[in-house]
Amino acid sequence: MWSLEALRDLHITKVILEVSSVEAWKALISPEKFPNVSYVLSRLRRIANDFEHFQVLLSPPDINSVALSISLSVTKDRRYQSYLARGGPSWLSSYLRSEASGGSSAS
Repeated sequence: MWSLEALRDLHITKVILEVSSVEAWKALISPEKFPNVSYVLSRLRRIANDFEHFQVLLSPPDINSVALSISLSVTKDRRYQSYLARGGPSWLSSYLRSEASGGSSAS
């Protein structure tokens, strides 16, 4: 949620949110079927409505290994505020270069 708020605050107008969890995707697409998390889903929908374009896509976890590595780093290291604005974690640049050249890299 904080990442969407940050994108909104940065005046980003078009957002594609990719999720790797089928259940999370279903909840975002059909929130009425998930009343147990209705508060979170309604809050997300309010934020999503602030964007000119907002789309939710289901993606296999291995498709975006950079995003997965960042999210694991954020939760493992308890970095609950965006550190990408400060240049990102030390391993990110080499990871992106490796992925762009077709290689695989581990964090």
